[in-house]
Amino acid sequence: MAKADAFKGKGPLDFQARFVAQRARHILPPRKKPGQWEFAILIGREGEFQKFVVVKKSNSKNPKAKIVKRVSHLDLSIVCQFVPKRRVTFKELIAYNEQTNRRMIECLKTTFFSVNPSTLGASDYGTFFEDDDNFALNCRRSHDVLDC
Repeated sequence: MAKADAFKGKGPLDFQARFVAQRARHILPPRKKPGQWEFAILIGREGEFQKFVVVKKSNSKNPKAKIVKRVSHLDLSIVCQFVPKRRVTFKELIAYNEQTNRRMIECLKTTFFSVNPSTLGASDYGTFFEDDDNFALNCRRSHDVLDC
């Protein structure tokens, strides 16, 4: 098998990439009863992703909070849905995306892993993605944070 085919449906890496991508779109809150919790997604003044936090499900919403949406499970691809409100150059957009992705990874590390985030290794992420209890496996919906 050629290296170029590894992610084109012709090898084991393609399967692994699809497996992780599917699960990364349906992550449950890390609590004993995930159905009683949800993720609150917060944005900054310019419409950029700031962070997500796990909160108790509630009918009340704080109008002063900069919450875009509260969701029952997390789709890591949501960071791609946030773009700056002001006009930016291509170079600024790349820097913006890098910062946004870093914030998402930091939230993921601190929310889901009890160990020191700087000591996480590939096996920690592998174990996380192999545990069915971390995901809403029956959900087949596409999640658009801007649908709120």
